[in-house]
Amino acid sequence: MSDKVLIALRGLIRGRKHWGEALDAIDSALDGVRILTYDIPGNGTRYQEKSLTDMDQYVDDLRSQMLKDISKDSEVHIFAMSLGGMIGSRWVERFPDDFKSAIFANTSFKGLSPFYQRLRPEAMARIIQIALSQGAHKKEKNIIELVSNEKGRRKLELVKRWESLQANNPVTRANAMRQIWAAKKFSPSMERPKVPILLIASINDRLCSYKCSQAIAKKWDAELRTHPSAGHEIAFDDPNWTKEQIEDWIYKHSA
Repeated sequence: MSDKVLIALRGLIRGRKHWGEALDAIDSALDGVRILTYDIPGNGTRYQEKSLTDMDQYVDDLRSQMLKDISKDSEVHIFAMSLGGMIGSRWVERFPDDFKSAIFANTSFKGLSPFYQRLRPEAMARIIQIALSQGAHKKEKNIIELVSNEKGRRKLELVKRWESLQANNPVTRANAMRQIWAAKKFSPSMERPKVPILLIASINDRLCSYKCSQAIAKKWDAELRTHPSAGHEIAFDDPNWTKEQIEDWIYKHSA
């Protein structure tokens, strides 16, 4: 029996510890599947490193980490959000034999969607506010107000948790800009990947329009599943729905 593995990748200026309870929910659903998470240069435990500005460099960096953690007969799937989805799409394009299937959440590609869908105009004011924020609490609160549609206690607890992560592993403004630049200029192959792809998207994503995922699904003739109320941070806003999509997709495409 082969070793089943799920690679979970985060988005812009987020480290692997930002998964929090969402990853716990996914882990509980995937019996017998080993979950691997990694930080990209500039984020999380690698905050002192210089972020990269090219998706191929991110792929090479992450792939070198993964190859140390799996065996030659491992069955690998990938779940990647936002910027992680861009990295993941390049990864499956360059190394399709690495994966059995892929799931990309709330991502977007240059050349398929206009800039005002990849970054919604109403999000720009919030991003400027985030850039000008002083102190970890205010900055993280503004980020969460943009990416999450969750209300109440869970959201307050998330602010505290992300504030602590930023205090311990601060992402510099220069590294944030390098990651944004990498995302802005990324243009994937328009050819349909050889790996089975599932796209999931939040209808009420206030950062990146779900129409970006629609465009990818149409171009690649891939399946798209949408959530009616979650924000960009779909795995936090509805971890149970997210885990159900991942569980269903992985077991459909397992040996």
